[in-house]
Amino acid sequence: MKNHFQAVFFAGSNQIMLDKYFHTISTKLSVQSNQVVQVFQLFEAGNTIPFIARYRKEATGNLDEIKIEQIKDSIDYFKDLEKRKITVLNTLTELGKLSPELKLKIDLCNDITILEDIYLPYKPKKKTRYSVAIENGLEPLAKSIFVQDRKLNIASESDKFINEKVANREDALQGARDIMAEWIHDDIRSRDRIRQLFNKTGIISSKVIRGKNEEGIKYKDYFLFSESVQKCPSHRILAMRRGEKEGFLSLDISVEEEKALDILDNLFVLNDSDSGNKFKFQ
Repeated sequence: MKNHFQAVFFAGSNQIMLDKYFHTISTKLSVQSNQVVQVFQLFEAGNTIPFIARYRKEATGNLDEIKIEQIKDSIDYFKDLEKRKITVLNTLTELGKLSPELKLKIDLCNDITILEDIYLPYKPKKKTRYSVAIENGLEPLAKSIFVQDRKLNIASESDKFINEKVANREDALQGARDIMAEWIHDDIRSRDRIRQLFNKTGIISSKVIRGKNEEGIKYKDYFLFSESVQKCPSHRILAMRRGEKEGFLSLDISVEEEKALDILDNLFVLNDSDSGNKFKFQ
């Protein structure tokens, strides 16, 4: 499987797959597909951005360094996507969870974030408060609370789960909360809605790492920078991410917490029952 997927992207054995990525990049960056192909081939041959911009103008259609770098970053993104797909597919196969429908969904995915959302419910989890609560037998209690039945008496229901591992009612409730928190974290609706909130109202900011002013001088424009995510052009975001990756900048993206909590309330609080009130995020 690994060799097959590597061949699809890197060796070009599946031209449809390559064309799909090249077309996506050309549409996003407002360049021609053949320009993306030419830049890809020039990088595969070991050429650098300055060399391509200066001496391969005919091949690239006079693309400047900024556009060439954007194409390179996009190509690298899709290379990383394909590598991640290989890992995900291999892991799911080993776990015996790779259905034809799931494989198709992964094959058609063009976004690393969405790929991770698809994979998340199946991803092997490390020992966490969630896994401990599951081991302690508290999943049925979490399910009872999660459906928010108006007739449910949480106190008496929680008492049924007190045992040698769960000392008291509060421990039982805390374990149930840990399980439900994981469910909400893994829920594709909540992840998508919160992601939309960040895309629409998020503020991206960067600042220089202490002591890196001179060494990271090429990123001086981002030493103390803040802008709306929606208005920030892709090349600027890519530059900040490179500065972060190289250890010169720290990045942060923030939204209004109340708006995020409102989204979760609307998704998961079904009524004003005892269990529904336990679910309120504010």
